[in-house]
Amino acid sequence: MLKSIVRKGMVCQIVAFAFSCSLLALPCQGAVIFETTFDSNADWNASKQYEGNECIDPCTTAPTNWTNYRVVDGSGSWTNPTGSIRKLPGSVADHSGTGTGKGYVVYNESHPVDNWPGDSELVKNLHTEYPEIYFRAWMRTQPGWQSVTGASSKIFRIEHFDQTGNIFANFSTGDMSPIALLLFGQMGGSTQGAYVPAFRCAPQSSNYYCTSAPSYMQNDIFTTLGTAKTVTTSWADGNWHQYDIHVKMNTIGSNNGVFEFSVDGTLMVSRTDAQWKVSGAGAGDGWNTISIGGNSNNSFATQAEQWYAIDDVVVSTTPIPAGYTIGGGTTPASPSAPPNATGSGHQ
Repeated sequence: MLKSIVRKGMVCQIVAFAFSCSLLALPCQGAVIFETTFDSNADWNASKQYEGNECIDPCTTAPTNWTNYRVVDGSGSWTNPTGSIRKLPGSVADHSGTGTGKGYVVYNESHPVDNWPGDSELVKNLHTEYPEIYFRAWMRTQPGWQSVTGASSKIFRIEHFDQTGNIFANFSTGDMSPIALLLFGQMGGSTQGAYVPAFRCAPQSSNYYCTSAPSYMQNDIFTTLGTAKTVTTSWADGNWHQYDIHVKMNTIGSNNGVFEFSVDGTLMVSRTDAQWKVSGAGAGDGWNTISIGGNSNNSFATQAEQWYAIDDVVVSTTPIPAGYTIGGGTTPASPSAPPNATGSGHQ
């Protein structure tokens, strides 16, 4: 066990929780490989200086510690940039609770014609293949969040990028697969708050929608966040919530991949039979990219904006302790048993 060496708001590459090796022929490390509080970042895109752009390699205007971004304005003349690093609007406290810290602020936009207006995605290309990734981030919405039945917003991604072409273009000029994508929204036909684990598999050319994988990977499924939990009493209640994702790549020919998802320390999903890739994908391909933010399908008004914020992002090759926070402190208790969740088809 190495002593933790953390600089608040900066990338940390030598903090060790434990030492763990994978069965795959990929790097064997047990460490935090990326973390940030955003507090040391200069304000970025707060004046819409990058609105309407995506920045691919070589990207020289990405915020410190990040590698790429996509900040695309919506169909109307929106007041705020779709994504920026800044203090939270209205003097709302960041996750540290000081009121002076920063986060990644994403504006969820509504438009009556465009189903997915606007887009804001911040990317960290790790440039290393990791067989297993543990990801944690905190997220909150503004008070008074608005939603409609079936609404969904893309929030977190853990991915493999082939390092060629456009990191955002997928099929046309690049290969981004597999992908573990997490959306939040509202169950169709109800007011219940929900999440959607969306799985995209490899090779992209023949197996992107996981046709060879277990059935739960082949459809994007809305799953409730608890009995009688509405959108505004669950993920969009205006409070900070901790989200953890754990993914492990399968070996080709075996259904031994992993996908786990926890909310505030409570385990919601635990799958150990994922088939992220099949023959034709790179045997040594691991997870090498994470991103936060995205676009939304939530036409809650004719034209309007509302924000959510992401803070305290941690990426590790080994489990992130329940008491771990960037710079020290405590976090919610360890995961417990899954609740009784229900699901319905998505799109």
